[in-house]
Amino acid sequence: MKKIIILLIIILSLCGCSNKIDKDNSVVDVELAETPSSFEELLEQSPVILEAKVLENPESFNYKDQTYYLSKIKVIDLLRDSDALINEKDEILLFQNDLGDIDPLVNKNENILCCLVKIEVPGYENVYRTVGLYKGKFKVENDKSSNSTSNVSKKYYNENFNKNEKLTIDSKDLKELIKTNKFKKEVNQKSKDEMEDLKEQELIKNMNKN
Repeated sequence: MKKIIILLIIILSLCGCSNKIDKDNSVVDVELAETPSSFEELLEQSPVILEAKVLENPESFNYKDQTYYLSKIKVIDLLRDSDALINEKDEILLFQNDLGDIDPLVNKNENILCCLVKIEVPGYENVYRTVGLYKGKFKVENDKSSNSTSNVSKKYYNENFNKNEKLTIDSKDLKELIKTNKFKKEVNQKSKDEMEDLKEQELIKNMNKN
């Protein structure tokens, strides 16, 4: 667990992405503290879970020589919204970093299953980022063998969820898993506290080296 958190700290340091970005005298919180090691942990750390269609290719914006992206997505199936801020068929914005395999950008017209948390980005509304970077975003695969058009079986898959292993979740099981593994706000807070402790330790270590 700590190794994963330390890896995230290194990534954030290399990319210049801190937990807060000051843009136009405003602040956007993009702290990536969640490090789920299983699908069940991912569900417990996700206040919002939904299936969506990507309406537009990512739009980039720059801050301190670092590029970030926003993509418009349309809600197809709202599976969880702990704060009741989203409705079916709403259009929201997905915030991403340009981190390659760690946070691969979405593509126009693809369907995705997202585990999300709301953030604030100056000049934009209804912005969300994935929980645990790439771990919180799954591609959707329809079961073409199904003869029913009204109740098509789907599979949600992540090519590299844990140690280069593909994780596949069947739509028939997903809703039950969401009910069983409810959102735990205290889990998110614990992850953030651990992140802050490790950041402080890293700063002290670097100061001692100098």
